[in-house]
Amino acid sequence: MLNKYEYLDEEQFWDIMNDCFPEELDIDYAADKLSERSEDEIFRFHNTSAELIKRLQDIRIYDADGLF
Repeated sequence: MLNKYEYLDEEQFWDIMNDCFPEELDIDYAADKLSERSEDEIFRFHNTSAELIKRLQDIRIYDADGLF
């Protein structure tokens, strides 16, 4: 049984991203490619994606005038 907090390592994550989005953003293609993977791998991919997005939200962006 998958621990709900399991993640992919960075190399696995980017391999899946490259497989699902080889040239452009095509959600239907990506969903088809992702559905070919095991349920555990899909959950770990989701957890890893969510964690990366959470981290990106914490990054403060500055320009010459200060914080955006």
